[in-house]
Amino acid sequence: MTDADYRSIEIPEDKPPSEYHWTERRAEMLELIEQAGHPGAISPTRLAERYDVSKSQISQDKSRLQEYIADQLNEQRVDAITETVYQKSVRELMDNGEYRKAAKTVSEWNSWLADRGFVENEPTQLEVDHSYDVRTDVVEVTAADVDDE
Repeated sequence: MTDADYRSIEIPEDKPPSEYHWTERRAEMLELIEQAGHPGAISPTRLAERYDVSKSQISQDKSRLQEYIADQLNEQRVDAITETVYQKSVRELMDNGEYRKAAKTVSEWNSWLADRGFVENEPTQLEVDHSYDVRTDVVEVTAADVDDE
């Protein structure tokens, strides 16, 4: 368990970074990591200079932030984030007139939902009762016939 909720800490705009409390420093570092997309994309030397602390302190901060990020991950949170990303992606694709890409994204979203057990997969094929001669007999297939399987 981590020692603070870094995402809820306000980063002071009226204070030099060298005077940040350790929680403020880590909160800002978390924002920088999230903007960069990876902790390794942030230079420990530059961070140490920015906050006027040692590189070993930055290393410890990064370790604590890794613990914090891991503690924040749970199925419900991951599902919420994934759903939000899919919804935003589809909305932006539709707004930009990229309907085929939007449809493909929705298809991927539906597959993800099925993999997670939220919905059932749509059948990829229908089974046909071979007692009918499809060349001469007329067969009516209803939704109930498909749902029974």
